[in-house]
Amino acid sequence: MGEPLRILVPVDGSDCALRAVDMAAVLAEAMGGIIDLLYVAYFDSDTDLEDEVSWLPDIATKPYRLEGEEILAKARNRVPSQVPTETHRRTGKPSEAILELAKELQVAIIAVGGRGLGVVSGFFLGSVSQAVMEEAECSVLVVK
Repeated sequence: MGEPLRILVPVDGSDCALRAVDMAAVLAEAMGGIIDLLYVAYFDSDTDLEDEVSWLPDIATKPYRLEGEEILAKARNRVPSQVPTETHRRTGKPSEAILELAKELQVAIIAVGGRGLGVVSGFFLGSVSQAVMEEAECSVLVVK
């Protein structure tokens, strides 16, 4: 038998993202898969160069680190204990970070929450789920 099915679920704390976790858990449990939970922050102390003093004070980056940890923990708690789950944190533009990790892990499915912004709002506000759908090299499940 080959590698287990990997399902990547980007989480941002929204209800749609948590519903995507729930759907991914059902799929992973039924198919013997692995869930990879991903939290992406636009910036934190990781955006600095390694040997330099951070341009962002800890008071600015610490809330993002804590928020990410809380969001990942909340998402992890929704997955049944028998489903293997890994957590990942990245920094940068969310759609790019999602696509990079999907390629790196060779996931079969990206389960992403869709906020239902519509074509016009999505165009002006930017839609992570839309960008992922258009550029992913694997299947994408958009959960509302």
